[in-house]
Amino acid sequence: MTYDDALQFMHIAENAYRVGAYTEALEVLTRLAHYVKRGEGMTPEQCATLTRRVRNAIAEFSTCPDECAWEMACELTSLFE
Repeated sequence: MTYDDALQFMHIAENAYRVGAYTEALEVLTRLAHYVKRGEGMTPEQCATLTRRVRNAIAEFSTCPDECAWEMACELTSLFE
């Protein structure tokens, strides 16, 4: 995955969340979170930007009506602790 790929996946995750496809959004966010944690192939600025966007997208699940998705998102935040 490249940084440009990650940005496209971020867009997909955000759209999936918007239309209520919470599981799909989490699948993409999980992949992105692991990519960010590895930090491969990104400048420090790109890594910081993508980390912020992924964390914000995960935080959106705090208002998610799907409790299972919310719990999974909570687990995903542990990658950033």
